[in-house]
Amino acid sequence: MEIIERNNNADQTDEWMHKLLSKLFSEYTEGKSSSVTEEEAKDIFASTVFVLGLDEENYIEKLNEYAKHDPFKLYLSRSTRLENYADMCKHILHKLTLDLAKIENIALKSTLRDIKTYLANYDSKFAPLMLPSGISYPLAIAVPDDKKGIYFAFEYLSRLTIENIVVKALDENNVINVLEKKIDGWRYSTFNIFEVAVANALILTVLREPIKGINAEYKKTEIDDVLKFPEAQLMEAAHSICTELNITHEGTVRYIKEFAISLSRRVRFMMERNLSASCIF
Repeated sequence: MEIIERNNNADQTDEWMHKLLSKLFSEYTEGKSSSVTEEEAKDIFASTVFVLGLDEENYIEKLNEYAKHDPFKLYLSRSTRLENYADMCKHILHKLTLDLAKIENIALKSTLRDIKTYLANYDSKFAPLMLPSGISYPLAIAVPDDKKGIYFAFEYLSRLTIENIVVKALDENNVINVLEKKIDGWRYSTFNIFEVAVANALILTVLREPIKGINAEYKKTEIDDVLKFPEAQLMEAAHSICTELNITHEGTVRYIKEFAISLSRRVRFMMERNLSASCIF
């Protein structure tokens, strides 16, 4: 009995997906045909799976649930959800562009320009898995690999917004001063501004030095002497920075602390191999 029921369910979900794909194939060819090339069919199927939120773990379970609804209406509602994410991305990008720290970096400007183009041409039906093509600016904490398409763009812009808030709080002129002394040709280099600025602020806090002002820097020779317990010291420093900069937003505080943890692991890695941690800072 269970086997028969399972087979009936499989037939039902196969028919449901077939109806949906036939409709999408027709739309893709602008009504001229319900057939597409094998490559096009694979791309549309992959897009459909993404729009519906299906993966290997939930594929059968979700399709059984979806089979109770009209396939194209459900697909359109899921597609609309992606469009809403695209609109949120446009809003975040617009606000970020207006409030961007006045620190000239070619990779950052190019990345924001490419994301703007990506959002202007975003296709939630037939290319929802597409990513912005020119993201050359790295984040201090990368977007997880499981974030695809518009979800990646949303997460990237959200993290970049946090980084921008912190860099501005550290004072743009001070950050530029740090960049000038630490990175040759920084305006044209592919590096993360937040990472350099916050790493500098963390070590200054450990050294009990002010994190702002013209002298907001340190001698690299001091780092190995002072960092005896990097995890505890850098986490405490992260908390102090948030307090000093009056950063209370939970997501921003968490981001700074996550960065401090990743930095402490790199320091520990160097120390365990009897190497100087100064190259990290």
